[in-house]
Amino acid sequence: HAVRYMCNGAIDGFQSLEEALDGQSNRPIANEETVYLSPAPLYHSAPLEGVLLTLRGGGTALIMEKFDAIETIRLIEKYKVTTSQWVPTMFIRMLKLPEKERLKYDLSSHKIAVHAAAPIPVPVKEQMLDWWGPLILEYYGGTETGVRTFITSEEWLAHKGSVGKAVMGTVKILDGQFNELPAGEVGTIYFAGGRHLNTTTTLKKPKRPIPPGLDHGKRCRVSGRRRLPLLDRP
Repeated sequence: HAVRYMCNGAIDGFQSLEEALDGQSNRPIANEETVYLSPAPLYHSAPLEGVLLTLRGGGTALIMEKFDAIETIRLIEKYKVTTSQWVPTMFIRMLKLPEKERLKYDLSSHKIAVHAAAPIPVPVKEQMLDWWGPLILEYYGGTETGVRTFITSEEWLAHKGSVGKAVMGTVKILDGQFNELPAGEVGTIYFAGGRHLNTTTTLKKPKRPIPPGLDHGKRCRVSGRRRLPLLDRP
């Protein structure tokens, strides 16, 4: 089942992917033609943001009560979903459906599928691209830091396993002594700049002082073009 919310808007349709993405953060921009599917609960920041941006743009938001693989595909066809947001586990569950069953639905309305929140195995993303085509976008970032990386389907196919380049803030890969590492070396991600949130949370202090303006992240290596293939995302 899905709860449907609608809001009237007056924004023209988009003619290309570049037009449909915010120039700073690469978030999908909603308009009155947008039908956004949220298969995830709204207590997570990403689906909540997606729903709010959709309604603010005058679109329609479909919010599933719980994720179900075949029901999700059915909703895309029934409501002509244009935009959606996922985590890799959902892709895996849909791919486990019998091929005959999942391929019988018309998903031609589906133009943008965003995923994040967890690592995606390369074979899983390859299968999703074979099924849905190059409409899958991926990002990596932190709610509290406001720093974000972004990668399109075409870029990912050329750099499999990457989560893209920074589109908000700056990403640095440092060693244990906070020296910036060259391409190909393994280190820890640190974020600088971006959009910061006011919070009352008390953070555990690291054993070593973090350079000013940097926030601690996850381990990774950086490619020659500053794309981030993450190594130990849980």
